[in-house]
Amino acid sequence: MLLGTVLAIALPAAITGADNQQASLDLMASLLWFAIPVSLLIALVAVPEAQRQRPPIAWRAGLSLIAHNRPLKLLMAAYLVNGIANGLPATLFLLFVAHVLDARSASGVLLAIYFVAGIAALPFWIWIARRMNKHRAWSASMLLACAVFVWVPFLGAGDVIAFGVICLLSGLSLGADLALPASIQADVVDVDTAEGGGGRAGLFFALWNMATKLALAVGIAFPLLDLAGFTSQGDNPPAALWTLALLYGGLPVLFKLAAVLMVWHFPLDEAR
Repeated sequence: MLLGTVLAIALPAAITGADNQQASLDLMASLLWFAIPVSLLIALVAVPEAQRQRPPIAWRAGLSLIAHNRPLKLLMAAYLVNGIANGLPATLFLLFVAHVLDARSASGVLLAIYFVAGIAALPFWIWIARRMNKHRAWSASMLLACAVFVWVPFLGAGDVIAFGVICLLSGLSLGADLALPASIQADVVDVDTAEGGGGRAGLFFALWNMATKLALAVGIAFPLLDLAGFTSQGDNPPAALWTLALLYGGLPVLFKLAAVLMVWHFPLDEAR
């Protein structure tokens, strides 16, 4: 996922030129027409279907198991809250770089720094997770992101280098956000299976994707920016730019801290 994101940022611009956005989008569309069928074919042919350990159960009994699965509910809540914390910066990144930092042309480089840092740090987080409980390793990555991102609202026009350092350091936690919650979810599936669920990984994967979509922060950020009088055309009052900075760098810290509180004492550890 991370490698694909970096390629999506860098490859079209490298081929068509950074200033030719239409040509970059056309090229990306052509690549997707090729990549999606090939990827789907590989998944269908090369990934074997797991053998069920138990027969599936009736949907009513299955819903009851889910309703009483405390680790699942706790993990989904923390994942949703952390997803909102990640979705706010993702939604507002281009606006923040263009209007607060006044550095629209640097957005591609800054995004590349963030995602490359995520790729580089992923083996480290896997190493850490094997030496402590996964939920504590995930919590540590979120606390790192908070310690770095809390400085974002204090940036202003021209602070591109400082923001680049923030992108680098906060990007280090990205790999943990992508890998560790999904790994914990696999353990939650095991709890359901042990309690008689019949191995319903597909259902849990569907619930996980639903939480991912619900965490999209467009419905939070844009109405608040509108109330503050922000416009993407420029000439924004200081209060509007301050609102943008707080939504981009302040509010996500609060959401991440809430997610840490939810999972710090997560009941499903290695011993359990």
